[in-house]
Amino acid sequence: MTGVYYEVAFKTGNHRSLKDILIAELAEAGFESFVDSEDGFLAYVPEELFSEEKLQRVVGTTEYEESPVIQRIEPQNWNTVWESQFDPIQVNAEICIRAPFHNPMPGFAFELIIEPRMSFGTGHHATTRLMCEAMQSIDFKGKIVCDMGCGTGILGILAMKMGAESAFGVDIEQWAVENARDNASTNSVVMQIEEGGAEHLEGKKFDIILANINRNVLLDQLPAYASGLASGGYLLLSGFLDPDVAILVSASENLGFKVKKISAEENWRCIVLEKNISE
Repeated sequence: MTGVYYEVAFKTGNHRSLKDILIAELAEAGFESFVDSEDGFLAYVPEELFSEEKLQRVVGTTEYEESPVIQRIEPQNWNTVWESQFDPIQVNAEICIRAPFHNPMPGFAFELIIEPRMSFGTGHHATTRLMCEAMQSIDFKGKIVCDMGCGTGILGILAMKMGAESAFGVDIEQWAVENARDNASTNSVVMQIEEGGAEHLEGKKFDIILANINRNVLLDQLPAYASGLASGGYLLLSGFLDPDVAILVSASENLGFKVKKISAEENWRCIVLEKNISE
């Protein structure tokens, strides 16, 4: 990777649903990070993944009427950028997420220290918060966990802090793998993290699989999740919008899962599924 990024500024005003749809589509087009701005949001994509044609295709499929402002950004200290833009996050009464440059936040059962860098999954996005909250409805003690598309490693790290026996993280981006490994170390958590995709599930069995990715990847990888999950195990899915719920639920039920819970924040959704005990 060159270390060069493209920043695309979108003005969405108070149109929250439009913003959510754009972010979902941009994530599928290779954009990695999203930061709120005064009148919309900024989206970041590595230079080698940027395509103005793809960008215009995303814009054209939504109701966004303005032309986004595109800026090429040379390599820089992204930690300094995030330090100026990110505040600590309180997911709920038990979970807080902060960066190393924030002051400690006492009084929470789980304090996660996450170095943002250029990585999705800092707790600032609704789907990360939904996953963290959904995890609290499950007993992780002694469980073997897989964090698919681990990004910063936040979910696997939380699983370990909640008592998991082991957590295995997978991401297709090498920089994300390195970021997740660093975050695991910062949180004094032992977590195996590898570069790749669903092929890492072959020959393994997990008690819980966490997958906060996007609808298309989830649909493609669902059979691998079903194969890699132990009977009676849990699958937590997020990274998609309300209209995607029906197709994901249908595909999951066809693979022997049953829906335990569906939670929502704005237009984003999270599904907790249990694999049928009789395989």
